[in-house]
Amino acid sequence: MMKKYEVTIEETLAKSVEVSAENEEEAKRKVEKAYYSGEYILGSENFCDVSFAASEASRDRDEMTAER
Repeated sequence: MMKKYEVTIEETLAKSVEVSAENEEEAKRKVEKAYYSGEYILGSENFCDVSFAASEASRDRDEMTAER
């Protein structure tokens, strides 16, 4: 009998931006604030990696309810 599996596809997007700041923490804060305000939007052109992870699927909820 065939088993069911749940496969998770995880993509990583990355973009480097240059910013003027007093130190690394300030630079990070500035870019994070700009990112969350929509100034930086990453898309398919920023793709850098993909991974796949599989695990046996959980039993269907209807099957579990029927057993009760």
